[in-house]
Amino acid sequence: MATKHTKSSHEEFVDQNNALHKQQRWWNWRVLMNLLIVGFALGLFGYDNAFASPLLFAPNLGALVVGRFWNYFGISILTNIAPIYLSELVPASVRARAVGFAIAGSGAVSVVATVVVWASAKILDKRQYIIPLAIQAAIPVLLLVLSFFLTESPIWLLSQGRTDAAKRSLNSLRGNNSALVELELTTATIALQSKNEKKTAFKWWEILKIGNLERTLSSAALLCLSQVGGQILVGTYSTVLLVQSGVSDPFKITIIIFLMQFAGTLLGPFLLDKFGRRTVALPGYIILFVLDLAAGSIACVGLTNKAKQLGLASLCIIFSFVNSISFQSM
Repeated sequence: MATKHTKSSHEEFVDQNNALHKQQRWWNWRVLMNLLIVGFALGLFGYDNAFASPLLFAPNLGALVVGRFWNYFGISILTNIAPIYLSELVPASVRARAVGFAIAGSGAVSVVATVVVWASAKILDKRQYIIPLAIQAAIPVLLLVLSFFLTESPIWLLSQGRTDAAKRSLNSLRGNNSALVELELTTATIALQSKNEKKTAFKWWEILKIGNLERTLSSAALLCLSQVGGQILVGTYSTVLLVQSGVSDPFKITIIIFLMQFAGTLLGPFLLDKFGRRTVALPGYIILFVLDLAAGSIACVGLTNKAKQLGLASLCIIFSFVNSISFQSM
């Protein structure tokens, strides 16, 4: 005779948490403002020429080298902190989409940057490079001012023992929804207590042990495979490739490529949550492989006429969209 399964207190708590998040509105203007600022900041600073002010005004090669060092130092900090910060502003059920918004911000900044470069390319003096760099130097100043209006992470406040401040912060993010705030604080407190109990027994190098190695390699594989597969190279230097291929209006096509990339990064996180990672990833990888073969075949045959050049440009556009849904969103 089958016995009836009795839920544990933890299972009941999780079910109650999920049900409440579905019934209650967790977002308001403050959450959207934080996502917008951090998303666009990560997009801006995620580029090689970000933190452009020390490069723009560098008087000599030494200052330029220091500027590049500061550039990558800032990028490394921001690209690690921003996703963590975004994930702590929203409930667990939508964290993937919130972090994905940072990638979408990168796509939006790509469009703006390409349009600025395309417009300034028509200027036949030193303003051709001064204008794009000046804009990149000015926007971080604006984002620096806006960052003072960001809400402190309630999870960080809770980890520092500042419970009242964490509650006030979460109240402002949840529109004073007291039931939702209390539930999230309880969940976070339990998670932090569990983390502190395991902290003394866990060492960072354990991720390299045989039992954990598959998970470690899987988490690091996406970025490495994007480098090896050429997605990052093609995306970064798409204008150069199109120019060398003889494509007419390469800047305009690059704008279309980045618009499709932006659309893909907006759509990707929702597809991943709805259909699952493997369901989206596997068809995406297969399509990318087929597009690679098609582009390589056209290039090997020779871009001898406009039809083949247009075909290559079209493949680049489709490639960017599929890559943004699968690889980038993952």
